[in-house]
Amino acid sequence: MEVKYKTLLKRIIVIIFGIPILSFLVLWKELPFLITIIIFDIFGLHELYNMFRKKGHQPSILFGTIFSLYFIYLSTYSYGTFNIKISNLFIITIFILLYLLTQLFRKNNSAVLTNISITIFGSIYIGYLSTFLLKIKYLANGNIYLISLFIIVWTNDVAAYIIGTVLGRTKLAPKISPMKTIEGSIGGIIFSIISVFVLNNWLNYDFGKALFIGIIISVIAQCGDLFESLLKRSSNIKDSGNVIPGHGGVLDRFDSLLFAAPVFYFCIMYIKQINL
Repeated sequence: MEVKYKTLLKRIIVIIFGIPILSFLVLWKELPFLITIIIFDIFGLHELYNMFRKKGHQPSILFGTIFSLYFIYLSTYSYGTFNIKISNLFIITIFILLYLLTQLFRKNNSAVLTNISITIFGSIYIGYLSTFLLKIKYLANGNIYLISLFIIVWTNDVAAYIIGTVLGRTKLAPKISPMKTIEGSIGGIIFSIISVFVLNNWLNYDFGKALFIGIIISVIAQCGDLFESLLKRSSNIKDSGNVIPGHGGVLDRFDSLLFAAPVFYFCIMYIKQINL
């Protein structure tokens, strides 16, 4: 139990410093936040591919990074829409064909399909999903939405951890993440809803919409956390890395956001549409 509380303290300290730093990057001009996303993608891909390398696979971090950065380029180029022109299709097609051709020169071809699949999966999981953080930022009032998302997701994370540690009895998904509990999950949802209502001077949603946002973002964030736990369990590792004290690697800290950002983006767009 003492170890859990020490881990919790580290998490809280990281969040206390992390939210202001991320908020500063969000509120600053577009370029610093874009660079932050690129750095996150590179570190995240490295951690993800290392998981699979420990199982004997050989995904290409070079091509995975190229594909991921290209997703970011498309999102930035079109400021929030994937308006893919012929020239963009040509470039990405060349990248894909070049990557597939490099497989012809591998000495061990027994796992070619697996390595290709892992490489492309990584670029979609991290590269594509992370672009929704940029898409949210590029919206009108995007900075407010983005900071709100960070607060909601991390409130969910801390609340689920605290309540799960203190009151948790019933395992949520023991085969995937033995430490997560149903009580912690419910606590995360409740405090996410509270955080949305606290932030509602910014978001300006009515009761029903605020309640919906709190529930859906909490649930999908927890699913993102469980999904990354599934990847780690399949690789027999506890943390994706050790970059962030009390949190492990980059993926351990931002796995929830990767799932929550696309859902939050489409919620915003849907609410905007029905309010027109």
